[in-house]
Amino acid sequence: MPRLSVIIPVFNSAPYLALSVPALLRQEMPREEFELIFVDNNSTDGSAALLRQREGITTLEEPKQSAYAARNRGVEASRGDILVFTDPDCVPGRSWLRQIDGAFRDKAVQVMLGPRRFATDSLTLSTLADYETAKDAYMAGCRR
Repeated sequence: MPRLSVIIPVFNSAPYLALSVPALLRQEMPREEFELIFVDNNSTDGSAALLRQREGITTLEEPKQSAYAARNRGVEASRGDILVFTDPDCVPGRSWLRQIDGAFRDKAVQVMLGPRRFATDSLTLSTLADYETAKDAYMAGCRR
């Protein structure tokens, strides 16, 4: 049984899947310790077909048009103890799941939020990412 269930809602995300899927499959964590659940949400660009060609991932469908509905469908199918959410246009680093797993080994941890970094760097995007990270930390009552 996997420890982590990674749930990714997908809607017309074909251009991003070539980067995000391999990044998720190359995590520095034994593959049997996490599952990847992609939930197609009525894509018309071939996203679901691309996902079905990949081994090592689960592809589901959610007809109700909503990223929340797609995430909930993924939660229903998940088998892990810890739910991890990301989006198809995100490309996590190799240690992403290992760091999440390590944080949740502390029984006091109930929620974990990570910083955001944009693919292209600019003062505006860096400021926005830093603002969102600080806001999330404040709202969750966490310290950075």
